[in-house]
Amino acid sequence: VLIVSPTYDGVVSDIEKIAEIVHSHGIPLIVDEAHGAHFSLCGSFPSSALKLGADVVVQSLHKTLPAFTQTALLHLNSKFVSEEALRRHLGIYQSSSPSYLLLASIDSCLQLLKTEGSWRFQELVDNLSYFYQESEKLKFMQVCPGGRHFSQTHTKTDGCFHRDGSKILISGARLGLSGQDLYTLLLEKYHLQLEMAAGHYALALTSLMDRQEGFRRLLLALFEIDGITLNEKAKKADIISNEALYAIPARKMTISKALEQPSKTLCLNEAKGCVSQEYLFLYPPGIPILVPGEIMDEGILMRIQAIKNLGLRLEGLLDITNTRINVVNF
Repeated sequence: VLIVSPTYDGVVSDIEKIAEIVHSHGIPLIVDEAHGAHFSLCGSFPSSALKLGADVVVQSLHKTLPAFTQTALLHLNSKFVSEEALRRHLGIYQSSSPSYLLLASIDSCLQLLKTEGSWRFQELVDNLSYFYQESEKLKFMQVCPGGRHFSQTHTKTDGCFHRDGSKILISGARLGLSGQDLYTLLLEKYHLQLEMAAGHYALALTSLMDRQEGFRRLLLALFEIDGITLNEKAKKADIISNEALYAIPARKMTISKALEQPSKTLCLNEAKGCVSQEYLFLYPPGIPILVPGEIMDEGILMRIQAIKNLGLRLEGLLDITNTRINVVNF
């Protein structure tokens, strides 16, 4: 069984329970913990899958720790997975020309964690605690609770088992701001670079290399935005939610079968009722909105148009203008 935890937005699964269920069937649990490399290094964050029974865990150092892009670690902690078999298959799929620049970056990152990790993580926790406490004073802007360690308002009603508070989710929907509006405003007016924009929120990633000044600048920007006049027209607009964005279309056939069928190319606005032969997604985070074999009903076409109206960038289509799509030619 392969799962992703935490997600790009910091949602953490109940790994311990999942591992228990998976192991009861005698099979291994592999966890893509790309965004959780810091979990084992500070008790204020959720526990790592390594401590909760996962057999194989992949962590990307470059996502939440100070290392070059494309640096990652593969951890093995299992009686279900053979180290010999794992090494053999890595030998098949890994490059025979490794980058020693990347390897040196990993060593440098681990050395920094060893010598400075303790005080840097404590500083990060203090800054996050301050940020979440102050953000509760916002009137219209909304900041998602940061998890049990960073906000007293965290409850099970947040809809997830646990959250990584180092991922800050911010919504200006009550001011009529889409995620892209907020992302652009913070970048162009306040010179704050967020990680991504979704339908109704934007995501800010933090790490142990961030300083108090950055958190203060973000708070000041949010309070200034919070004081702007409400855009009544925009406030009533349908700023698309995650539930609507990722609603699963009806499926006509499997992905593999759809890709094997004869195809034809249509304009998106002419494809109602057709079966897609292409993927369509927002990246980041890369969750599909449409996959081959799914039916392009009126709902999915309306969502695609709403995404375009919000200024979000669609990925996946062969047509880079995002106006035409390949469908199954029955």
